[in-house]
Amino acid sequence: MPSPIRSDYTRGRIGRGRVSDRLLTEPMVWKRGLAVLGVALVVAGAMVAVDIAIADALAFSQQDGDSLLRGDVVRELMFLQQYGALSSVILVAIVVLLLDPAPLGRFVDAGLALATNATVVLLIKVLIGRPRPGLTDPAHITPPWETYGLIVDGQVVHKHAWEFWNHTSDLWSMPSSHSAAAMALSVVIAKFYPRLGVLLYPLALLVGGCRIVFGAHYPSDVIVGWAVGFVIAKAAIDGRWGHRLLARLSGKRLAGRSAEGL
Repeated sequence: MPSPIRSDYTRGRIGRGRVSDRLLTEPMVWKRGLAVLGVALVVAGAMVAVDIAIADALAFSQQDGDSLLRGDVVRELMFLQQYGALSSVILVAIVVLLLDPAPLGRFVDAGLALATNATVVLLIKVLIGRPRPGLTDPAHITPPWETYGLIVDGQVVHKHAWEFWNHTSDLWSMPSSHSAAAMALSVVIAKFYPRLGVLLYPLALLVGGCRIVFGAHYPSDVIVGWAVGFVIAKAAIDGRWGHRLLARLSGKRLAGRSAEGL
């Protein structure tokens, strides 16, 4: 008789009627990916004009210099918003290895999905160079050939958004990397274990909400982050990028051995 834990693992088989099923059933072909990103960009673009107002409303803006969110509530939300970050990815990988060892290809699929998402999000950040909410300049973008004035040690210093070694993260508002990473990790885990989708996708939404509440991003940043993370992770998992990479590497090794034997 299978253990209760393992019997709950569907190993990627899709059932019917669950929220995660509708999100994961259709493969992420390039046309569908462009459609998802296009809708996200249109919505985000429409929200730019009201980004500050929405961010202030969702952040329970300061009253008499004191936030409405205090104590354990703040600490819990700050902890939850790290879902999708490296530490949570490592913990998830360890749990899967201990409870349900997966084939190597699935881990490589997941690794490529998360790594590609992080790389693409960082590239978008430095190319767009949107100031974070603290700078109250939501309509501004800083293309690679332009600089933006940041206050450093009481002085205005003009910096490019791509100077990542020079404390330019204040120009990395669009898109939200936390939101993208949380959505990507949710896609990966829910693909392997669909029953977890009803927990993981709301958790990814919560991460985005936390980024707005704590003033790190505008709502439009979060929407684009969700879309990018979803499209990239789903494309990687549906396209079996890891399996294909391993097969290609195995083919090269076999070809090399054959050549040596001639």
